[in-house]
Amino acid sequence: MSRESALLGAAEDLLACGPLPEDELARALYGATGSVAPWVKLLRSLLKGSERARRRADGRWELIRLDVGPPVLVAGRSTRARHGRLLALAIAPADNPCAVHQWCFESDTRPARYVAEADREQHDEPAVPFGDAAESVGELLRDRVIWVLDADVPALIAAELQEVGRARPWVDVLVCQNDVWTAAGRKRSMEAVRASLGLTPVAGDALCGELEVIARVATRSSVGHSTEPVPKRARVSALRSAAAALPESPGVYRFHDASGSVLYVGSATNLRRRALSYFGEQITLTRGLHGLLERSHTLEFVPAGTHLESVVHEARLIAELEPPYNVQRRVSERQAWLRIGAEQPKNVVHVASAPRTDRALYLGPLPNRTSVNAVAAAIATLWGFSRRGGSARVSEASLSRLNDIRELLEQPDIFCAELRSRLYTMGTGLSDRARAVLAENVDRTERAVLAGELRPMDSDRHSAIVARPDAATGAVSLLLVRHLVCHASDQVDSPDVTMLSETINELLQSIAAPNDAVAAEMVLVARWLHAHRDDPWVQPVSLGADQIANRLAGALQERLTEAESLQLPAADEW
Repeated sequence: MSRESALLGAAEDLLACGPLPEDELARALYGATGSVAPWVKLLRSLLKGSERARRRADGRWELIRLDVGPPVLVAGRSTRARHGRLLALAIAPADNPCAVHQWCFESDTRPARYVAEADREQHDEPAVPFGDAAESVGELLRDRVIWVLDADVPALIAAELQEVGRARPWVDVLVCQNDVWTAAGRKRSMEAVRASLGLTPVAGDALCGELEVIARVATRSSVGHSTEPVPKRARVSALRSAAAALPESPGVYRFHDASGSVLYVGSATNLRRRALSYFGEQITLTRGLHGLLERSHTLEFVPAGTHLESVVHEARLIAELEPPYNVQRRVSERQAWLRIGAEQPKNVVHVASAPRTDRALYLGPLPNRTSVNAVAAAIATLWGFSRRGGSARVSEASLSRLNDIRELLEQPDIFCAELRSRLYTMGTGLSDRARAVLAENVDRTERAVLAGELRPMDSDRHSAIVARPDAATGAVSLLLVRHLVCHASDQVDSPDVTMLSETINELLQSIAAPNDAVAAEMVLVARWLHAHRDDPWVQPVSLGADQIANRLAGALQERLTEAESLQLPAADEW
């Protein structure tokens, strides 16, 4: 389907909830900001090609209400090419699945025109170009809600109709797939689908067998479907309303299908803003979530006191439930730290996935292991460190060398000058090839230092108090992190210094729960703490309860002062 057809369908879905002004519809459809006049022109040109949209006398656009006929069942087969063409199509009324209309189409996606052998054997009708059957197909689908098992079939039909100059005739699409057609994000075989529904193996035409499955899935009560299922756009509208009702606070959200299975789990600092972002036009392209909204029926959330709690909770749910749309959200090892140990007799340079609770120096994170290996090679060569081996015992001389490097890294310009000085001194005794490799590694190290990618991970941050103020209620949520493990949390209703100090002291004196956190959770906590190392709401435990409370109270006062000094423009200046 072309981009214009996709935009036209999105515009009709927006208008399905009611009439909209031109500027509001253009902003919602194109994501326009600032002046909306150019986008309104594009919108008018787009909606001229719609048979269902019209402009009212007051300037707003609305959908022409059609008399929707009984739903129809649709099944199809396509070529395996990336931009597949329709090979076979079967259409039947939902109230009479036996009255099937079938076609077998020719396809010229390959140099030689062909028809699938399986379809040639199963159909008595000769293969015809789609244009010869387009009028009959359009009449059968006109002003109907179509029920399909495969969400790709309506797109294929719409593309074929567009090729012959015809508009999309149906009113809406209901994908009756639930958990029977897809498993772990992949399509199941028709034999497995029929077995799960208690149907006998198909003996005749495969498309007729698929129509039988659609009729069974759409009407069976075990998955909560009625005989008149809710249209897709009504479900999406209900999901959007549920997203708009979420709080503007951290938490975990979950999309469920009709059977209650979790499709997707996510976390956010602002639940409402993140959930509403899923209803934008580009969501399927930017996040790889094609079909999520079509399959989702409910949206649930679990509030959290801090963002770190929601991140850890999200990781636990993904590991436990294995949602099909969370393939890209699992804990990744793409980022890496450079670890310089304090072993004897030489410091050992390693590549680590995250900082640990030892006495080593951790630098990073760098974007990938190629970069961190180049930096490790440069530092090990110029400072005379080892890349492997070493004793488990820590020596004072090794700790002294670590402190020297840490002090140099606090001043990036001096550290880069030291790199160049050591390169000049050592390069005179190397071969041309070895000197070129070392110079390239030094260049990578300089870029990482100047970009702030080699900032040392403070060992005090392994245990910290993480706070989050609630602007609406004035409460402050507190989370205790000990040795990269989230242990206890609490909330202070009033940001008073005394109450903050007492609550923090109780958290520090609380008995730590058994360390049942897996390594992946420790990686997440370490990365989160390092990313928020300059955040005033993250304070090391070593400061003590009173000093932490004073710092948090000061940060809160600064935030309130900034909010009061914010000057909003007058109404005529917007």
